[in-house]
Amino acid sequence: MEIQVTLIQYRLINCKMPKAFILIIPCLVFFISCSSKGDKNLAYSFQDSVLQEHLSEFESMPYFDSTEINYKVLRAYKNNDTAFFTRLHNDIEIAKKYRYRWDSNDTCIREQELSQLNVDEAYRFIYDAAFCIYRVHVTITKKTDSANLHFLIYQYSQDTMPCRVINEFDKSLSLKTWAEIRDAIDKSDFWGLKRDNGVHGVDGSSLTVIGYKKGKNHTDTDKINFVSRWEEATLREPLNLILKISGNKQGCFWIEEIPGHH
Repeated sequence: MEIQVTLIQYRLINCKMPKAFILIIPCLVFFISCSSKGDKNLAYSFQDSVLQEHLSEFESMPYFDSTEINYKVLRAYKNNDTAFFTRLHNDIEIAKKYRYRWDSNDTCIREQELSQLNVDEAYRFIYDAAFCIYRVHVTITKKTDSANLHFLIYQYSQDTMPCRVINEFDKSLSLKTWAEIRDAIDKSDFWGLKRDNGVHGVDGSSLTVIGYKKGKNHTDTDKINFVSRWEEATLREPLNLILKISGNKQGCFWIEEIPGHH
């Protein structure tokens, strides 16, 4: 800031401006700088005030989920809780390592994100089980008046075994079948489920379900949800239905196809 003031003074002196005016320049710069800082402080003060209102409103509810991560982060930020953010940072680093191991064992598949499929609605079921070297990905999509099921089963890399696709195919779905799948997904309360319910284990099976709905207009944004469950819970029914409809009989787990589904 001092260099800028000196430069302005130098130019004004060379232009033979009145000395009184030259002396005013540093004061003006100082005043503008202070005003700018004041505006920023005011903005931060307003944000903190609204944050406090939001937390107070949330906590005033008779029953609120105090374990929800976004609430915990906002509250820790408000309270300047360094210990919380240290733990959160460690958890994030552990999650990164786990995600890296997950990504490194399925290098033979390349699936687009649901939002990139150019469809109106889509769901992807990713299923695997203990003591089974195969993993199943089933993606169902709908666009206008057509629906599709994309099935992928692969052997993920483990020890000396490389990642290898076992089978991959597409299957056209009737709108009636799509509606049955959607009904099963809605009954499972997929869109109301949390990302994680805190229940984990070593053996058993795990299921990840990702959902996408395209926004209808510029005011209605796209909707995405990600749910991961050990031992599937409520998501088992839509999974079983989709596996039946796929007709797959490879891998460690399959269900006989429902007659009449095309």
